[in-house]
Amino acid sequence: MTTADSSHLVEMAWQDRISFDEIKDKFGLTENQVTKEMRSLISKKSFKRWRRRVSGRKTKHKQDRTHRVKRQFLDIENGVETACRWEFLIP
Repeated sequence: MTTADSSHLVEMAWQDRISFDEIKDKFGLTENQVTKEMRSLISKKSFKRWRRRVSGRKTKHKQDRTHRVKRQFLDIENGVETACRWEFLIP
């Protein structure tokens, strides 16, 4: 995994609205593998904070979602943010 991929994985794992299923689709990692990667990529204190945050959180598990999830996408051209769009996901 490249440094950019590792950074993107950490960012996705911290996002409440991105489920572990979506991380698996992008990186091919299960929830347990994401946990192991997070343990090695971030500090011990940050890892503990992240685990507390995601443990039992319904939005991190697609099958447990009971509401729509709103996601923001940024369109970037030549390193410049050109547009912002929103997508509503229905579980």
